Amino acid sequence: MSSRRLAFVAGLYASYISLVPAIVNMDNLHLQSYQQGFNGSADLMLSGTSGNTDTSLVSFDTQMQWNTGSAINLLLLGSDYGKSNGVRNVNKHFVHGRHIRPWLDNTDYEFFAQVEKNEFTRLSRRSLLGAGLRFNFTSGKNKLILGAGAFRSVEDIESGEGLTDEGIDELTRGNFYILSRHPISKAVQLSQTLYYQPDTSNWSDYRILFEGDIVVKLNETLDMKVSLDVAHDSEPPQTIEETDASLKVGIQFDF
Repeated sequence: MSSRRLAFVAGLYASYISLVPAIVNMDNLHLQSYQQGFNGSADLMLSGTSGNTDTSLVSFDTQMQWNTGSAINLLLLGSDYGKSNGVRNVNKHFVHGRHIRPWLDNTDYEFFAQVEKNEFTRLSRRSLLGAGLRFNFTSGKNKLILGAGAFRSVEDIESGEGLTDEGIDELTRGNFYILSRHPISKAVQLSQTLYYQPDTSNWSDYRILFEGDIVVKLNETLDMKVSLDVAHDSEPPQTIEETDASLKVGIQFDF
């Protein structure tokens, strides 16, 4: 891919990103190639427009992992902040931790915890704690991982004038996912992450999360990354849309 074509694609994606709200998927981390010891990566994605409509969006994520040989410990932090015509329209943050330990051939068990907030989905705070199994069907450079588990979550929904669903909501959700990564060339790889999270007491209440990434390697430590994120909640809080989507472009630094 020529540098001119790459710049054109990046510019096209950047012009589109201001049309959709930002979301963050916290679990592309499953597909990393974990090196012994400490290592990680950081993503910075920016977009903006000026003129009749002034918008800005900053998205930052960092992932750190410690591989002891017998277990992998992960910490992921993310933050999205944006404005439109001087008014804040994106404000979300999260912290995610995960412990992965081998169990059987190609099978690991994992424990995870997460805390997050999202001002514009009326989510004052969500805390969750969960566990599960993941099954690795990787073949060569093509990676495929399936996961199954559950988590307990506590959600604090903000109040609003004329609304009746504010307060604390506690429930248990299933956590099923499929993750894959395929190299397109030596410098370009494509990955997809799909989650299905039903309420175990009401299976008509479910959430679906999808993230698709294209990563173009620029040098040994620097990549260009384009991400498409889609989140669907079948029973969102009152006044909140069922589906959120975002398209982001930025730089990924590996350390």
